[in-house]
Amino acid sequence: MVDLLFVINRGPGDEAQIASVDFGRWPGRVIASHVFAIAVQNPSDPLPQQVMKRCAGILPTIWETNERRGSHRGEGERFDPQVVHDFVDALCRFVLRLEPDEARQFLDPVFAAAPRFSEQAASMVTWLILHQGDRVPALTLWHLWQRFADDFAVNADAEKVDEEDSDDAKMLRELFLGVDWAEQRDWLPLHGETQRIRSFFMRLPPTERGFECYAYYLAKAGTPTLPDALIEVSAKLVEASSPALLNETAIFYFEEILTRLIYGGNCRIRNEVALRHAALGILDALVDSGSSPSYKLRDDFLTPPPK
Repeated sequence: MVDLLFVINRGPGDEAQIASVDFGRWPGRVIASHVFAIAVQNPSDPLPQQVMKRCAGILPTIWETNERRGSHRGEGERFDPQVVHDFVDALCRFVLRLEPDEARQFLDPVFAAAPRFSEQAASMVTWLILHQGDRVPALTLWHLWQRFADDFAVNADAEKVDEEDSDDAKMLRELFLGVDWAEQRDWLPLHGETQRIRSFFMRLPPTERGFECYAYYLAKAGTPTLPDALIEVSAKLVEASSPALLNETAIFYFEEILTRLIYGGNCRIRNEVALRHAALGILDALVDSGSSPSYKLRDDFLTPPPK
């Protein structure tokens, strides 16, 4: 066990000892919050880098331990949820202060574990987005998001994503910026990066959760990509060949999106052939899914606007 009396007594510490402390267990837990706070403020210092690199390596072990013990209550150690949160919070704050390539290297253990622990990895994506806030530029955030998205797309299993209480669905939600945006429809860090999310959507197989998450994204932070993003939604519906993949949530948000576009006087969806075709394709799918408001939306869309 590492001797932490030097911390309690406020004496000079051995950096090698500090770097080797296990902050997930006692007595490391006593000083974890203080060390993490210092590390986040000093991302270029070698000691904080050693500490946080070790934490990135420990985090997947914590996930695995909790999963293994989850169905065997009382048998062995489980890490407190606060411990997990502290690790995730500190790592997200820390890597966002690094250059993109360095940040990706720091999170290599997390990326490697993400396919096995989708729900836990999803929390990393959530906190990266939350800690980024409205700050720009956001190069590091998008490099990390891209790695998570690429790995998810490669391993995407439509049946698994659409399972009830699917962990993969939770990860998918966060990759589509699923945080609570309330009424916010524009996010500065997304400017110039929207093609990443549009491309990610097109790489995925058609799934109920995929349409649901993308519809929410388009209704919220992804609003500036409209009406162009309607094209890939329509294409994915054709690929799906069944409107059954549109659940109540997806229908609600697509109705909201098309209502805004049609009654908001967007000329492009009426005048540009590709966008008009895409809008009609989505409206047809909504009608086939039982959406009553979409009947009127379609009729009004097909009716020439008054001159």
